[in-house]
Amino acid sequence: MPRKKPVKFIIDLNLLFPRSSLPPNFIDLFRGYVRNVSFPQNITESLILEDLNFTTWCYPNSTGGLQCQCEDQFAWSCDKCGLYGACSNVTSQTCECIKGLPPGGEFCEPITSISSCPTTTPAPMDFDIVLELHIPTSSVAPDFSDVLRHIVRNVSLNQIITESLTLKNLTFTTWCYPNSTGGQQCQCEDQFAWSCDKCEVYGACSDVISPICGCIKGLPSTGEFCKLITNVASCPTTTPGM
Repeated sequence: MPRKKPVKFIIDLNLLFPRSSLPPNFIDLFRGYVRNVSFPQNITESLILEDLNFTTWCYPNSTGGLQCQCEDQFAWSCDKCGLYGACSNVTSQTCECIKGLPPGGEFCEPITSISSCPTTTPAPMDFDIVLELHIPTSSVAPDFSDVLRHIVRNVSLNQIITESLTLKNLTFTTWCYPNSTGGQQCQCEDQFAWSCDKCEVYGACSDVISPICGCIKGLPSTGEFCKLITNVASCPTTTPGM
């Protein structure tokens, strides 16, 4: 009888070990064992082991779940990464660690067999930062507000602060200084104003002769500063009784 042609097939082997019985360096020991197996390896008269790859290892994470990590040259498919979530930010085009073990028995696959995961660039986000500076009066020159205005107006924009943070605009809106009675006066810069309710609560520094309030007798404790005039409603005017 003619000899049957040998059949090659792949077996995925899932080994489960109690965590308490493993030394801290178990993964390194297991890698060393797999790398040092000589091939081919005769298992039985009709079964020969031609290759052995350690592809995936899972371990408990800090929340009691699992993290399943791929070995070098192996990766999870993009759909598995999307379904289970990456263990950390995916900085390459492959996903090498997911938060769980797929119940269907899948393991990490050779990188050469996996399509690159699409990369998405997050849309830039604009946000406002309110900066409050406290400077002792004794250390401030009489023309300090003019000096600060000059600095702010001459800052070059866009100013790169970090790789992911860019300063697009810088505006000097409000400055406060001691008044003659020991309190504070908080003055708005050009094109800025206090809202009418703040003017009523703290009082205007002088008679308000325009529809806007440009100076109040105090700094609101809740952190508000002068706003753009275009964002402030005109204060109601009262007509003296005849």
